[in-house]
Amino acid sequence: MAERNVIDFTNEKKVSVIKNQARQAVLNDLYDFLKERYERVGKVESNQVALVVGVACDDDGYSQDVVVVLNATTKPWYDREINSKGVKLERPVSRYIFDEEVERYNLDNKAKDAPKK
Repeated sequence: MAERNVIDFTNEKKVSVIKNQARQAVLNDLYDFLKERYERVGKVESNQVALVVGVACDDDGYSQDVVVVLNATTKPWYDREINSKGVKLERPVSRYIFDEEVERYNLDNKAKDAPKK
């Protein structure tokens, strides 16, 4: 079984640094994993990995690559209603709670799969 990684950010105070380091760590792992499974994988932006997953014919009958692009997004681990200068934010930031989001997704899928009356 692969080793489990947990990155310790407790000594870093800058949100932007934490977000960038977290995103790059995951993108590097994702890139390495995908390189083992697919022939054509590449980093196309600072937070994106693209890969060719297959080939399909276009309207003229020519073979074209089917490409999937994966974006890495770091979700907030904090609640914030004011900025560093003490000014109230127009759009407050709410903490992303992993377990709640997983549960919400599972409930949404169960509701979609439920028989219609």
